[in-house]
Amino acid sequence: FVKEERDREEKKEAQERQEKKEEQERKDKFELEKLKLQAEIENAKSLHSKKDASTSDWMAKIPRMNPFSEAKGDTMDAFLFRFEMLVKAHNWPEDKKFLALSNLLTGESLKVLQTLSVEQQTYACLKQALLKKFLCTAADYNVKFRTAVPTNTEDADAFISRLETVFDKWLELSNIKKDDFEGLRDLILRDQIYASLHKELVMFLKERSPISVKEVRNLADKYRTAHPSKPIAKEVEIVANVGVTKESKNNQEQFNRTSRRDKRQQNNNQRSRSCGPNWKQRDYAQTNHRFPRWNDSPHNNFRRQNKGNFRGYSQ
Repeated sequence: FVKEERDREEKKEAQERQEKKEEQERKDKFELEKLKLQAEIENAKSLHSKKDASTSDWMAKIPRMNPFSEAKGDTMDAFLFRFEMLVKAHNWPEDKKFLALSNLLTGESLKVLQTLSVEQQTYACLKQALLKKFLCTAADYNVKFRTAVPTNTEDADAFISRLETVFDKWLELSNIKKDDFEGLRDLILRDQIYASLHKELVMFLKERSPISVKEVRNLADKYRTAHPSKPIAKEVEIVANVGVTKESKNNQEQFNRTSRRDKRQQNNNQRSRSCGPNWKQRDYAQTNHRFPRWNDSPHNNFRRQNKGNFRGYSQ
């Protein structure tokens, strides 16, 4: 009996020692994990502080550049060109360009920044949105290139340089490389096609944004199949063997009508000055001018007989 009692006590002591050992191991493991976590936190803080310091250093090195201001005559394409020159000269990282450009926006350009979603907060998206807002897209540069004329302060050299810049911008925004002859040929052909077709067909094509002449041809064939009775040629009328558009003819007719009206008013004013303000009534009286047919009804004859004076004319 004494032996059994001793064995139970030994087992109990052994079990207690094992439990204490396991508890100590758990405490040691917990302390080790705690130390690791503290070390990671310290490392993260150190990296964050270094990053903030590098960002502050980078922001401090940004050259001074005036914010964009339409009131001062700034144009968005020239402003972005100057900004990208600074980016290239100082080797700014790509992820910093968005922040740097954002700090230079004011007024309407700042409103464009506010419309961007979180996914669109990149320099490329911001640049595209600004160019679209301030009419600096490929279509806008195409119009500028086609309608450019020298200003009063430009000589031939300055005008040609400006024309070259506008043309290069048109190619750049159309994703055409300068050494890509086929792409340039395709772009010019598409532009001429749009200038030659009917406005409804052009609208149909532009809504679908074809990127090649082949796509334009296929879409035009589909339009013709769906609308066989509609014309595809641009509206042009031939007047005296000279090709003029319908719009220009309407403008000329409006000018002619205005000129005839002004001439009649001028003649009336001259007669009024020479004959007095009632020259029309005297003309009726002198020539026994008949009243219009709608005044010859029995009712109006009765009125004339009883009233004696009708429309300033004495019978």
